[in-house]
Amino acid sequence: MILRVEKLNLSFEDKSGKRKILDDVSLSVEEGEIVGIVGLSGAGKTSLLRTLNLLQPVDSGSIFFDGLDIVGLKESEVRNVRKKIGVVFQSFNLYRYRTLYQNIAFPLKIQGVSKKEVEERVMNIATELGLEHRLRAYPSQLSGGEQQRAAIARALVMDPKMILLDEPTSALDPKTT
Repeated sequence: MILRVEKLNLSFEDKSGKRKILDDVSLSVEEGEIVGIVGLSGAGKTSLLRTLNLLQPVDSGSIFFDGLDIVGLKESEVRNVRKKIGVVFQSFNLYRYRTLYQNIAFPLKIQGVSKKEVEERVMNIATELGLEHRLRAYPSQLSGGEQQRAAIARALVMDPKMILLDEPTSALDPKTT
């Protein structure tokens, strides 16, 4: 099992008081399994995804990733876990002053991967996602679908054990989806 969540609780404080966002959420995901989380806008889907790689601390509960309870880990340990989890957010989070190639290569470069391996991995994933002809373009020169695929490429280029996607097909046409 790649992921097991047990009795996860999350709340936020706002002007009207404390609001429970996640209430006793439990789920499990087997390696290779694809799971979709469906719900109304504001139901807590994005908050749940943010807790699964500890971008959002939880009030209580456990998150077991690859057999390790990651809730309560030290920040250095959390960084090591995050290297194994690819994340694609709704807003794509592309660096606007970097080319598509540089955006995809970024996580590899900060991990110290050799220039040759970076080139090979970026070209492979760009080709797989139909972006190889756009590698010199900047995000502002890309369509919404190309930006979405660029964000997906950046997450996949690290060969993660798990990938979290927040509305991954919102900007893609049916064929690309």
